[in-house]
Amino acid sequence: MKRAILFLALAFLCLGFSHAQWSVYPDSNLQLVDESFYSFETELLSDGSWYLYYNRPDNSIDTIVPFLQRFDKDGKALWEDPLEISRQLTMSWTKVMDCMSIDHDDNAIIVVQDLRHGPETYTAYKITPDGISAWIDGVDLQAGFYQEGCAALNMTQIADGSYIFAWQEYTDDDVNTSVIRLQRVSAEGEALWGEGRILQEENTPMTYPYVLDAGNNEFLIVYAYGASQEIRVRKMDFDGNDVWAQPTTAFDGIGSSIPLWTFFEVVPADGGVLLATYNGDPNFPYMAYVKNDGTHAFAEASAGLRLGYSEWLAWGVKLVFDAENQAIYAVWRETDYNQNYAQIVTQKISLDGELLWDPAGVAVTPFLPRPVSYYDAELGPKGSLFVSYMEQYDIDSNGLGSNDPVNALAVLQSPEGDFMWDDTSVVVSDRISVKYDMEALPFHNNQWILV
Repeated sequence: MKRAILFLALAFLCLGFSHAQWSVYPDSNLQLVDESFYSFETELLSDGSWYLYYNRPDNSIDTIVPFLQRFDKDGKALWEDPLEISRQLTMSWTKVMDCMSIDHDDNAIIVVQDLRHGPETYTAYKITPDGISAWIDGVDLQAGFYQEGCAALNMTQIADGSYIFAWQEYTDDDVNTSVIRLQRVSAEGEALWGEGRILQEENTPMTYPYVLDAGNNEFLIVYAYGASQEIRVRKMDFDGNDVWAQPTTAFDGIGSSIPLWTFFEVVPADGGVLLATYNGDPNFPYMAYVKNDGTHAFAEASAGLRLGYSEWLAWGVKLVFDAENQAIYAVWRETDYNQNYAQIVTQKISLDGELLWDPAGVAVTPFLPRPVSYYDAELGPKGSLFVSYMEQYDIDSNGLGSNDPVNALAVLQSPEGDFMWDDTSVVVSDRISVKYDMEALPFHNNQWILV
């Protein structure tokens, strides 16, 4: 587990907020946490304030303690102290073991996994914007039915205010019997489906679920099926019944030994779902769009729409859906075959699958022999695209993989793919430090917040 210092910076369209906490100097970003932590997540509230959720080791009880803090638009903490979500003992910690989401009323929904009911059990908390725990002791998502091998939880809220949770678990020690369990929790914190609803198909492994609100008190569930990791999508109603006659195959299969959650992208779009990955031999960037009625929007269907036609290897596709202008942006990293040279590439796609920029995409960074990684993307004003990324600190550095210092930078592209800032890229942080895990919050108050 890495030891790191959290930093935060801003990229502005214009500067000059009154009483701003932010420094305009990229070598002195605002530090938010002054102790070692393991991972963090962020969520933007409707008023422009935002949550920071993170995990920190507590050696006095030999466990990992989750914390939540709320900051205003200027980076000022709104609660006197971070809120401790739970001090229950934990067996171990990985990224798939806990997560945060935000509901329609700006409440933070946090799920932790600990030892209170068994070796791997999930408990959900609802924290109001005032820092009050609405579900006092949390909601036991497994409702007394505890199974080992639970991981990869995902969640969403549907129209009636209730919450849908999904995770994978093994029915015994044989990993070929993994299933997906669903639980629905009321807004008041009552588990509505008892021990939960089991999704299982033909005794074939089902893994890495994602759930998304589909409107009309229905939801979509995306999951990997079988050893080939075929990606399927099902629509279900608020009682957990299938709406479509059969699942839709979004991708025929994703051949990778790397856990799917580390590189697979799932984004809601008009009641349907956008999905993206790198795939093939060699790796190229692909996406699919399964619409609200279960049909494919692109002619390539489950083979996937290829997003870029360069000769290089593609890694880690991220997607941004522009609902107002009915378009999709994609961002990915490319390397040469030895993975020495690297660049960040962007593409714009119509909702019927037309590549709107150069077939090879638009290179955001030069193709140079240095590491580039930890990139993120958000919409900007009038359909523009904001891309943040990290690259090595200087030409003699070995970069991210060697724990050498890196810089954080950002660019803004117009809907036509042109760069909108005079210097093309803005240095967000050149503080000499090792940096990881960049997240960009959505555009609000004429700014993006980068963590």
